[in-house]
Amino acid sequence: MQSGIAFHWYTGGHFESLERLRHMFPNLLLFHTEGCTGYSHFKPQDELFNAEMYAYEIMEDFNHGTNGFIDWNIVLDYKGGPNHVKNYCNSLIMINKKGNDLIKTPAFYYVSHFAKFLKPFAKRIHFNKFSENISVLAFKNPDKSVMIVLLNKTDKNIEYNLCYNQSVFHDNLDSHAIVTFVIQE
Repeated sequence: MQSGIAFHWYTGGHFESLERLRHMFPNLLLFHTEGCTGYSHFKPQDELFNAEMYAYEIMEDFNHGTNGFIDWNIVLDYKGGPNHVKNYCNSLIMINKKGNDLIKTPAFYYVSHFAKFLKPFAKRIHFNKFSENISVLAFKNPDKSVMIVLLNKTDKNIEYNLCYNQSVFHDNLDSHAIVTFVIQE
């Protein structure tokens, strides 16, 4: 008896394929397994790009029917390993060269927006957005709180209005920023 489908992230989002799977197999669970923050060659200027790319992948996977997301490597050494095939990569937490301290990468903080506020058995809720420049993810948690994540991958600050029931938030989302709202009902 099948209960789910696992998929990896190697060549891009393919979000339309996830949506198709969800439509074809509505009773099966979809799990993104073995995700990571990418191959950065550890250039500091790539860290923000990796974090944004990873957050966007998580958000769009959930928005297209994924039930769960599993990170491949939460902690790696300063070289991006160990790895038996030497395809070193970045992770949420890196061990420094001396091995006596941990470095939390920007991806750690971006992924924290989901790990801290998205609860087990939460249900994705519908949203409308009027700009392609802000990515959105919304869930209702079992405790009835609503989690809404906004991601701006652009080089410009973007003014937004967030409306949920009787709550209205008006602000600017800084360039290359992620923010999470938790609304208690």
